[in-house]
Amino acid sequence: MKTIFISSFHGLIARNILLTPVLKMLQEAEAKVVILAPAFKKDYFAKTFGAPAKVVGIKHKLLATDLFFRHWALVASKTRGLYIKHRSKFFQDGKLFSFLAAVLPARFGAASRFGFWLLRFGDRLFFGKRNGLFSDWFDKYQPALVFATDIQNELDVRLLEEAKQRGIKTVGMVRSWDNLSTKGAIRFVPDILIVHNEIIKNEAVSWNFIEDKKIKIVGVPHHDRYQKAPSVSREDFLKNFGFENPNQKLILFAPIGNRYIRHNTLDQKVLEILSKFAANVLVRLPPGDRVDFKEIKNSRAQIIFDQTGVGFEGEDVKLNEVGEEDDLRLWHSVHYADVIVTGQSTIVLDAALCGKGSVIIDFDDERRPYWDSIRRYYDYEYYQNLVKTGGATMAKSPAELVAFVKKYLADSSYNSAARQRMILEQEYRLDGNSTERLAEVLLAELKK
Repeated sequence: MKTIFISSFHGLIARNILLTPVLKMLQEAEAKVVILAPAFKKDYFAKTFGAPAKVVGIKHKLLATDLFFRHWALVASKTRGLYIKHRSKFFQDGKLFSFLAAVLPARFGAASRFGFWLLRFGDRLFFGKRNGLFSDWFDKYQPALVFATDIQNELDVRLLEEAKQRGIKTVGMVRSWDNLSTKGAIRFVPDILIVHNEIIKNEAVSWNFIEDKKIKIVGVPHHDRYQKAPSVSREDFLKNFGFENPNQKLILFAPIGNRYIRHNTLDQKVLEILSKFAANVLVRLPPGDRVDFKEIKNSRAQIIFDQTGVGFEGEDVKLNEVGEEDDLRLWHSVHYADVIVTGQSTIVLDAALCGKGSVIIDFDDERRPYWDSIRRYYDYEYYQNLVKTGGATMAKSPAELVAFVKKYLADSSYNSAARQRMILEQEYRLDGNSTERLAEVLLAELKK
């Protein structure tokens, strides 16, 4: 029985990968799975995935060298999304030197093929033979394959470097649709790179100089379940949340959150607008962020909050995990919603998969410069891919928000052709077999 290491250092990996049937598929093929997770989450992972998988808790705080190479990876990327991030930070803190140090290297060779070779050579030099973080676990379990689920995560990079030094096969994965445009360069090129769709594959080839033959497209594993209907009925779903009138339309509101807007009062403003509808409004609070809401008086809508995320005592909320119940409620929520209102969230894809339209908040709570505005996020490459299809309905004012919500409530088919185009680009295939394709790639490498 061969052993495969699977990393889970980011709060969405358990939801994206481990909660899909992939572990079962690997185990049925007689592969032994060892999950590597942060030490403070070990009990949660052991309880959730510990039988028959093994769970290893990794204790580590980033070193100066980790931060140095993370910065180098960021300045080696010349995407519009990263420029907007750097320019927005400069607007907020006024540090001109830091801004120039962030944007100039890519324009003077760091983003070139040679610049990437130099970054990867330096990374290997520092984290190859000197990498003792995972040594004991490699010695103990003798893995035949390492699957790094977030190729740009610092711990995943260290894990892959250790595997390479030992001659162990490696598979890496781009975690999310926005990562290659906002998280910097890929510092380690694995034997196989897994991506969700053709768009991300092209970004890996053109921006990161990764050979086409090394890349496998599988789709989005945690979206496989969306190809079928939930087992719970709409009436029961609404009753479980406490909605008193299940016959009213359901508006699902996914707030933008405080991490993305300074002095955020926009979410409150949007909720006040939605409160004027004679409808059920379900507010799905972000699992890794905080949103501050005040009581809304004289609301026509019944408003209920869905608190999501598994927290860990003493740890930042952004390190929360998305539990199985959280993910099931998301699926049920978008399936039974009549319209979704959100910002720059991936929930627009969840909604479209369930045949539902989304209204995107493309205005500010007050007059703001572009670099401090919600509007800047929609100019990132990953979001422009949605906007260009017309599959995301952009509300550029409160009046447009009201008008578009009314339109979707009256006609759920509005914009459906554009939404279908958007989904076909983002999801690769709508066959519910993304998890199976992922397992096939891993098992093929494991058997080599």
